[in-house]
Amino acid sequence: MELVLPLNHVELEQEEMMYLDGGRGASPTLHWWGARWTMTAAQSRLFQHQLNMYSIGAATAAGVSGFLGALPVAIGSALAGGVAQVWRASVAHNTTSRGVVFNLTWAGAFWTRRR
Repeated sequence: MELVLPLNHVELEQEEMMYLDGGRGASPTLHWWGARWTMTAAQSRLFQHQLNMYSIGAATAAGVSGFLGALPVAIGSALAGGVAQVWRASVAHNTTSRGVVFNLTWAGAFWTRRR
């Protein structure tokens, strides 16, 4: 079987593809008060997926450690998973076609705004 491309196809380099896709992920900009992530819509979806996977892992760790009797670990894991879901919901709510800005202070407070 032979791959045949249409006559109007466009070849792109990897750097061009990353630019068009919005890149792999957003890098933080560090400030005195914390860090800021300015994300495109594609990067926001990736960030939401990563937070969702983290919260699933934290919930699994909470369940296993609770079953084994390590209650402090179970409580910490459950709280970490809950925080990840709150962040994900806030990012999802504020994401527009232009993206979102996620801010996180060193004390753990966060806020998001539309881009």
